[in-house]
Amino acid sequence: GGSRDNATYVPSTIEKYILNHSIELGYDKPGAEGCRIWKDDTLTPIEISTALNSYAKDLANYSNVVNSFVPTHRDLLKAIVKTGSHDVCVTARLHPDGIQA
Repeated sequence: GGSRDNATYVPSTIEKYILNHSIELGYDKPGAEGCRIWKDDTLTPIEISTALNSYAKDLANYSNVVNSFVPTHRDLLKAIVKTGSHDVCVTARLHPDGIQA
């Protein structure tokens, strides 16, 4: 087994809040709307609504980077075989320094 076999999932602050306040948020009812916490900042404490808004901005930025990415090679393996180098993999990155969070 790999090193992840013993890994334990640690929920984010937002996940913990939602799980601990699911009844208050109305998630115990049929047809509960998950989008309410995204649309109404008053449903959660300021630190949760701020984190949700920050995540939404990060997600929009990520989506823009992914959608505007233009690959330099259609087939990386062919380029690696042709050049004998893995340097082509650098050009496959969405952002040279990784996508900034």
